[in-house]
Amino acid sequence: MALRGNIEKKAFGQSVIIEDVYAKVINVQGDKDNMDFRLGYMKDGVMVSDDAFFFVPDLDGTNFIQQCYEHLKGLDAFSSMEDC
Repeated sequence: MALRGNIEKKAFGQSVIIEDVYAKVINVQGDKDNMDFRLGYMKDGVMVSDDAFFFVPDLDGTNFIQQCYEHLKGLDAFSSMEDC
């Protein structure tokens, strides 16, 4: 699973829109109290940026990677991105 869409990044005090990125969870670590993960943004096969996120996992829920994507889709910045 991954997400596809546009992201807004800050660069040198300016907002920059990167169009049609492929956003993929590239690292997950944590425990029952806190799950940290990194999301890599790929454009034309090259990672152009990444961000870190965290959430409290649901131990009775879906697998942790799926929970990462569910967490992202609940954030405004990712609400318009498509599953792919």
